[in-house]
This record gives sequence, C-alpha cells and structure tokens, in this order.
Amino acid sequence: MSILDSARKLLVAVVLFGPLGSMAFERYATIHRFTIPEGFAPAGSLVETSDGRLFGLTEEGGINRNVDSQIGCGSIVSLDASRHVTTVHRFRGPPEDGCQGRGGLLFVGGTLFGATAYGGASDSGTIFAITRDGKYRIVHEFTGSDGWKPNGSLIVGRDGNLWGTTVGGGGFQDAGTIYKLSADGKLETVYSFPQNGPLGQSPLQGLVIGSDGALYTSANFGKNDVGTIVRVDTAGIVTLVHALTTGEGKFPGGLSVGFDGQLLGVASAGGRYGLGTLFSIDLESGVLTSLHDFAGGADGIYPTMAPIQVSANLLTGTTTGAAGYPGILYTFQIGSNQLKTLHQFGQTVRDGAGPVGQLLLGSDGRVYGTCMVGGNSEVDGIGAGTVFLLSP
Repeated sequence: MSILDSARKLLVAVVLFGPLGSMAFERYATIHRFTIPEGFAPAGSLVETSDGRLFGLTEEGGINRNVDSQIGCGSIVSLDASRHVTTVHRFRGPPEDGCQGRGGLLFVGGTLFGATAYGGASDSGTIFAITRDGKYRIVHEFTGSDGWKPNGSLIVGRDGNLWGTTVGGGGFQDAGTIYKLSADGKLETVYSFPQNGPLGQSPLQGLVIGSDGALYTSANFGKNDVGTIVRVDTAGIVTLVHALTTGEGKFPGGLSVGFDGQLLGVASAGGRYGLGTLFSIDLESGVLTSLHDFAGGADGIYPTMAPIQVSANLLTGTTTGAAGYPGILYTFQIGSNQLKTLHQFGQTVRDGAGPVGQLLLGSDGRVYGTCMVGGNSEVDGIGAGTVFLLSP
C-alpha cells in the first residue's frame, strides 16, 4: 500500500469517526467462510482496490491440482461490498504457473502484483500481475540463483521499482535475498544474505517503507542469533538497525509503521514469558522499546505480524497462536501500554483460527483480516479459512 493510499484511509477515518483517538474497535464478525474450490488457507494480508473490493491470496485450494497438493495450488480471490467471494485465478503449479500464494497483493496503477512461494520452470517461485477482471501473467520466474521462495508482500520503493524478499537462494550461500523489479519486468538481486552473518538471513516477511523513505525488514539469526531488523536504501546498501536479544524477542515477524514514524514489530518467541513480544524501534537511533510481553491464554502467544495503527492512540493486531491456542484479536493502547483481547479465535467450529496476515484498515473505517483455517469443516474438520472484520 502506498503512502498516499494510507493517507486517504486516514482521512476517511477522520471524516467518519471524528478526531483520531475517539475511535474504539469492539465488534467482531466473520464475513466469509472459504470452501476448497474457492481457496484454502488464506495466509496473507488483504488489499483494497480503488473500486472498494478486497483481494487476497490462498496457499492451497482451487480446482487445479498438482502432485504436491491434492486440493490445489492456491488462488487469488476478491470480496465485494456484498461480501460475495469470486475466485479470480486458480494457480496451476509448475512448470507453467506459480503455486502457494504468499504475503499479500500490491495494487498499483490499476494492476495487482503478488508472489507465489513455489512454481515456475524451476519451482523456485514466481512474481505475477493480474488485473481486477482476471487478466493474469507471470512477470518473473525465480531460478534459485536470484532467490528462492518469495514469501512476503511486494512494495513500491521511492525509486518506482517493486521491492521484495526471498527466504532462500541468491549467491552461493542460499540464505535469502532482497530484490527489486523494474517496470519492464527486469529483476535485480540487490542483496544476498550470507549465512551466519551479523545482519541475519532468510527474511520471512516483505519490506515496509519507513518515514525516511528507506525500506525495512526483519531477518532470522544475525548478531545475537535471535533475529534482526535491517535497513536497505535504493542503492542497495543494507545496514543493521537493531539486533534483538532474547529478552526483547526471538524471531521477529512482519513490520508496520506508526503515525509517529517509528517501526512497530513483533517477535514470535522470547520476552518475559518466552511466548512473543510487541515492540517499537526508533529509526534514527535504532533503540528498541518493549511494549508488551505475550503471556499466553487470553493474552495470546506467537504473534507473526505487527499490529497496524488505526487511530492516534490505538493499535490493533493478532497473534497466530499454536495447537490449543488458536490466536487472538487485540487492541493496544499507546501511552498506557494496555493490551485488550477483543476476540479469541477458534472458540466454535464456525469461527476462524490461526490469523497470519497483517490487518487492513479499509476505506470504510473497518479493519479486515483472514484466518488460515476454521469456518467450514470440510478439510479434516478444521475448515478452509475465513475473512473477518472489526468495526468501531
């Protein structure tokens, strides 16, 4: 999502709900339960297009099948204002198409861009483009040497290129890459992570654009062996912003940017209880401020994506959870550092569980998200996933 899109959404929120800080998000609802032909396991973030529709990816499902997935290679889906879901594209798998959509979609210039973790001629992943009416094309097929398994959402940098990350591949150490893609479809590997280097390796999430125009992402291992936050400028220079400690959090996930320009982040383990943390990072100093240690139970465990800021003093986010702990939806009050659990997922067979993607603040002032499983019980009794919303 561009900075301009974020500004528009913030303006809508002000118009609808008055001064920022007066907004409170309390009402949770499941608005769609996936079936396998539509798509199974929506694991990424949703994006809103200019016509108000929401688009997202699923990792499996669809009617097309390959040898590795008996229920399909995943799909691209849209959700309209009447909450009707349309499967816009079903991935066919290698060698002619991608498989397992990862991260979210990027909407720019009337076209949606995204990535699949696998597929293509080398089965190393793809980047694709699709119009809202379903005109689909492969933009790039990864070979391994230029990256393997693109995992996070793409983003537009200040240079106008699309930027992303891969978990593996690149160079001779197979430890992941940061890449950029030009308008004519030429991919350039900007940085190849070395194994066991101080900057970390194998980034599992995409990049975010900071208030300074630089790009930021998290990586595994690194200086203290529990994860790092790194900065990359358009010249391809990658620098360490912060190396986490176990007390601050282990294995950082996806980032977001707060209204004050600070990075917001989570770690899926570590902290006081070993169950994950929420933190902010000052871009100039690299200083990390611990905001919350997840304690389990109703407080949640294992967050994978940073919360988003929805008003002057309020964040909202999810924890993914684990077996027996299907995740929570929460708000976090800035200043008082109070976390409030709004919903515990998986309490009924019709509810979703395992939210993985980052939340989206829609132009209607509501927050939207997805769960990987739950809803209908047609997949080993666990369901194919859901779409939910949180309303003021």
